[in-house]
Amino acid sequence: MDRLVRQEVRMAARSPFPRVFWIANLIEVLERFAYYGIYFSFGIYLTSLGFSRDQLGVVQTLFLLLSYCLPLFSGTLADRFGFKTMLIAAYLAYLPAILLLILT
Repeated sequence: MDRLVRQEVRMAARSPFPRVFWIANLIEVLERFAYYGIYFSFGIYLTSLGFSRDQLGVVQTLFLLLSYCLPLFSGTLADRFGFKTMLIAAYLAYLPAILLLILT
């Protein structure tokens, strides 16, 4: 326990931000890598399926539109039905999508 306290004191002396701040930022950076990795890989995947550049542009535009507008609606639903309920619903919708992605 004493070791943890000393480590926290050293960390506080080096940085004005708490450890949780750095962990949250690391998670956000990893999430952005995953998002853009999927976004660019999705374009390559659709091209390999025979999509033209015009079709690819439409699909990726719809993807971006949904990914930026959907949080407005999902936030409203989370306020109405509760965060945990909506998180469970999101994961239940996410699971079949991932399974379909694995199978194709």
